[in-house]
Amino acid sequence: MYAEALNSAGFSTVEATNAENALARAATIWPAAVITDLRLGHGADGLELCEKLREDPTTKDIPVIVVTGWIADKKMRARADAAKCAAVLLKPVSPDVLVTVVLKVLQSQPTNG
Repeated sequence: MYAEALNSAGFSTVEATNAENALARAATIWPAAVITDLRLGHGADGLELCEKLREDPTTKDIPVIVVTGWIADKKMRARADAAKCAAVLLKPVSPDVLVTVVLKVLQSQPTNG
């Protein structure tokens, strides 16, 4: 649903099956942003994905937007802040709100030109 809304808004989306796959794709595709849930399949969670993106010089500046229903406790919110997530959206999030947040996050990014 979110990929469809982003595609309709003019974005090109690439999906990943887990954090490891997302890391590999981000290192080769260099997306404008990464959108993730906190709960991913097996392996790393969405915040670990964000932390690993920050550790890699080639992906450290990619903004990460977390869309989740699982950030309500203080510990998870502190981890999201420490991982430097560009935005944390609490489900349910309408696709239009996600598109608006993605546009806002991308507009706030410094340009290299």
